[in-house]
Amino acid sequence: MRLHTLRSKTDLRPYTERKSRRGRKKRVSTRGFACPNRQCDYRGVTDDNLNALVGYGAPNGIQRFKCQACTKVFTSRINTPLCCLKTDPKQVEFVLWILAEGVDVSVHVRFTGHADATLARWLEQMGSHSQDWHNFFFRNLVLTLVQRDELYTRIRTTASAAWLWFAFDPVSKAIPSPLTLARGFVRPTPAPTFTHTL
Repeated sequence: MRLHTLRSKTDLRPYTERKSRRGRKKRVSTRGFACPNRQCDYRGVTDDNLNALVGYGAPNGIQRFKCQACTKVFTSRINTPLCCLKTDPKQVEFVLWILAEGVDVSVHVRFTGHADATLARWLEQMGSHSQDWHNFFFRNLVLTLVQRDELYTRIRTTASAAWLWFAFDPVSKAIPSPLTLARGFVRPTPAPTFTHTL
């Protein structure tokens, strides 16, 4: 699955001016959606006043769209983790939350009635989408401002204290890399090394 930036073309002629005035008026809002066809003139256009999208039914409650310019049909779940899934999103979300908490897969199979292969496919699809999302937004990321912070706590089993240093973007609150986390029991030692690594 690949993520694509959605853009609005101001120099593009609205499709309503290109097509015939006959036919039904657009009743389903298409704002925020765009044709994914690479050969389509309206690919990536999310403005519903410009794009050529119309509603094309909603089987199983999942809205479908059709591009009148290239006849491409796709669902509202395109470029999301739920793409190609017909299961209720709330059920998928619940299963993934419980899996993240460490509940055994066999419990899910008995509770939801879905096969373990189905649950594994969901987990793999969500993980793959998350990886693509992370690579798209965070690879080669250039931050103009990075803030270093520290957390301090005492450990009951020992008499010493533990320090945790981490760096993040104070605007977006994004932690740029897992390598920006460092832990130490003596405050002055890891801090300069951690700063130098950044």
